[in-house]
Amino acid sequence: MVIASCLSTYDTNGKLYIYGYRNNRGNALLGLQRYSEAKQSFQNALAISGPQTFAFAAVNLTLAQYQLGEDDAALRGLQGLLTRYAEAFPDARAAYALILWDKGDIVQAEAEWDRATLVDPRYKSMEWVTEFRRWPPRIRSCLSRFAATTSVKVK
Repeated sequence: MVIASCLSTYDTNGKLYIYGYRNNRGNALLGLQRYSEAKQSFQNALAISGPQTFAFAAVNLTLAQYQLGEDDAALRGLQGLLTRYAEAFPDARAAYALILWDKGDIVQAEAEWDRATLVDPRYKSMEWVTEFRRWPPRIRSCLSRFAATTSVKVK
């Protein structure tokens, strides 16, 4: 498997130990469904850089947290990112919308979803969030259920 091969090339104690490496390693671990390890890798990236420098590690952390059932932590993390980046971060807003919807806040979720997909309509593509963005299964399942029970169209 390509993801496992990429993961094996990283040296966790060597020169590649920078925040970008930790985020990439976390993404590889997400792809291997090793969510706890992915969460730790994203936390390590943020410990080096902070969310203000490397926001994608922060949103990836929230996806791992959500997959692990840490819904409140994921929501808090996404709220913090959206406070900092507002309209500039549709990835965080799309995930935030889906988690809100999953928790029963339908009206706010649909408003957030519209804001996210207005900026980046790729989040309406299940293929894109699965194959390119590589969202974990729980958030993808939420997207499927969201699309099935709202007027949102997802391909």
